[in-house]
Amino acid sequence: MHIFLTAILHNRSRVHVEFLDGFSKIQQIKPISDGDIEFLYAQVFVDKEFANLQWTDLDVLRHRWGRDGLLVEPGETETEIFDFVVRKEIKSVALTTYFYNARVVGKIPNKTELNEAKRRNRRFRRWLREKGPLGWGRTSVYDIVRLEQQ
Repeated sequence: MHIFLTAILHNRSRVHVEFLDGFSKIQQIKPISDGDIEFLYAQVFVDKEFANLQWTDLDVLRHRWGRDGLLVEPGETETEIFDFVVRKEIKSVALTTYFYNARVVGKIPNKTELNEAKRRNRRFRRWLREKGPLGWGRTSVYDIVRLEQQ
């Protein structure tokens, strides 16, 4: 089965947004094995981790724009397309997209003196290791419905 995902990146702000990297992943929700159910149960009710349930990954696709990035000006819209092929026995999936720019928080103004720039750069690298890059994401769950031909 072919799943076609279009991510629409619309900039409603007054400044441009530059994306360096983005990905989409598809995770299997149903059918699920008894072992996977026990793992998820332990994650939620024993470890108290509610936010990031670890469903089985089927595929991950990346879009990297490199040094110059994908620039989305104020009021503009860009679309990014991801194609997935899944087995026909898959009944329900979660689709996640995430686009980010690690340089947003780390920009150093030209007027800053060199020592302050170095300190800020060190703080940014530490923040990036702990929190991850600044970005925008969305996850949606879909049941797959097949129409039988007669």
